[in-house]
Amino acid sequence: MTKFRMHHPRASVARFYLPRSMGGRGLMRVSRLCVRQETKLRSYFQNADSDLFVKVCQLYNGYTALDLRNQRGSELLSAQDLKEEWRTRELYGRFYGHLNSEPTEYMLRHNNVAKIVHLELQIKFWNIAEVLPYYNYQPPPLVEFNHVKIYWDVQMITDRRVVHNKPDILVLDQLEKRAYIIDIAVPSDENAQKTRGLQ
Repeated sequence: MTKFRMHHPRASVARFYLPRSMGGRGLMRVSRLCVRQETKLRSYFQNADSDLFVKVCQLYNGYTALDLRNQRGSELLSAQDLKEEWRTRELYGRFYGHLNSEPTEYMLRHNNVAKIVHLELQIKFWNIAEVLPYYNYQPPPLVEFNHVKIYWDVQMITDRRVVHNKPDILVLDQLEKRAYIIDIAVPSDENAQKTRGLQ
């Protein structure tokens, strides 16, 4: 996966095998499947009533991976262990925190990106030399200059009923008779494809 740029070389491999519900990719580990099958076969041999199976367990010499003399078998890493391994990664531990972040954090990131776009539009249309930093800037609902209007987070009135009628930024160019709807999305890694499809 690293070869085809689907996995960063320094990223946690444990995340591959975590369930999707826990933020992982939900892949099955072949070694885990093998250990599970060995455990089932071992318990089948050890719990069978047949004299043949009892003799096989007594005479077992370690030729196979079943390890019939051992009652417990190999230990499997639980999903919680994989999650902990992923969280302790130096580089990608920060990403794990984003999965548990509050919706307000997402809105803060989203609004900061939208503020930057709003400022850049003003610079483009009105050649403003000095602007406030985006973190101090609070966009007004309407900015108007000559033939261009920029709306910030304002509900649009439409001919037909539209479910999502409140875009982040709406630019109306009255001279060219055009409207530009700008909707910002700041998705996490696993939601990027889904968000791209929605946009």
